[in-house]
Amino acid sequence: MFSKEIDTRSQGFANSIIDTIREPLLVLDRDLRIISAGRSFFDVFKVKHEETIGRLVYDLGDKQWDIPKLRELLETIIPDNESFDNYEVQHEFPHIGKRTMLLNARRIPAPPAKIDTILLTIEDITARKLAESTTRMATVLRDSNDAITLQDIEGNITAWNKGAERIFGYSEQEALQMKVWRLVPPDKEAEQKDFNLRLFAGEKVSSFETQRLTKDGRLLDMWLTVTKLMDDTGKVVGIAATERDITERKWAEETLRESEARYRALFDGAAEGILVADLQMKQFRYANPALCRMFGYTEEELTRLGVADTHPKGSLDHVLAEFEAQARGEKTLATDLPCLRKDGTMFYADVSAALTVLDGHECNVGFFADVTERKRAERELKDQLEHIKRSSEIMFGREGRVVEIKQEVNALLKELGRPAKYMS
Repeated sequence: MFSKEIDTRSQGFANSIIDTIREPLLVLDRDLRIISAGRSFFDVFKVKHEETIGRLVYDLGDKQWDIPKLRELLETIIPDNESFDNYEVQHEFPHIGKRTMLLNARRIPAPPAKIDTILLTIEDITARKLAESTTRMATVLRDSNDAITLQDIEGNITAWNKGAERIFGYSEQEALQMKVWRLVPPDKEAEQKDFNLRLFAGEKVSSFETQRLTKDGRLLDMWLTVTKLMDDTGKVVGIAATERDITERKWAEETLRESEARYRALFDGAAEGILVADLQMKQFRYANPALCRMFGYTEEELTRLGVADTHPKGSLDHVLAEFEAQARGEKTLATDLPCLRKDGTMFYADVSAALTVLDGHECNVGFFADVTERKRAERELKDQLEHIKRSSEIMFGREGRVVEIKQEVNALLKELGRPAKYMS
């Protein structure tokens, strides 16, 4: 009788302790049925006492506690260990929404004739995780290079980060006394009003390019991303804006376009044929109009061809050897290369080369000068010189024989005692 009274008192004392623990706590038997639960468990997870005690833990609240990670902990880890600590679990509960929890458990060995129990504490760390996330996000927003601002429905600026200070030149204190319209150029006011109305009407507005004014009057090109801010009732109460300064990027793009236009004009207007070939594949990538006229192909046709397609087969080894020597930087000029036109006729070209990298590919830029007429003129001149040489040799031979005959006549006359007929 005395022992039973002690047990009753001990049980009451244990239940009082369980009820006073701040974190939700469950006491489970070896079959994972709930023996007891702390008051905070009922308060936090919105379940009733009569629906909890004696139930399998996984069956609680229409099986909302049938969580795979919890099963793993209770059925795999606890049987082999005395405890587990600080296991983080996320779960969506029907009545309270998504929660992040830290689970801790202890297996309490029972004295003889008693059953083992498991103490399971559940710490709801959702608010803490949210606060950590919010702190991290606030740090990111504060230190972002982009201008990140908030404004209410009247256009009053309610938040202003360091990026906005740097880009627009207004301090946070100054900005919080301003309306967003001070940043909007006059010719962009209609645009600003339009996307504000669309946002407040519930429409999603895609990011777009616009312009903003700085404190010192400079006009900046900006990439703007906006989203609406809503209260708990779903009412739109403001706008969050992220603005990226793209002024330098646009200047660089415009400069690049102008540079490309200049080089394209030089490329297209060059009298020499210019052909760009991939060093590794020996395929053509670009050709200018002069080169296309030389070969009789369009640029599109040439970009489907390579070195082997534009030279006679009998000369291909020599041409490829010259191409490779230029690729290695051993020489820049290859002379008198035979080239094949689209119609099968041949011409000769001197090709000077420069190495470059285009679109990530090492390329040989060849400058073609048609030397066919020069070679023809050189050949004709050579033939004429050969003809003159042969004629000279013939004339020289004839004159020499005449001199010999005159000398023979004079010698014969001398033997006859007569005077010489020819003067030496």
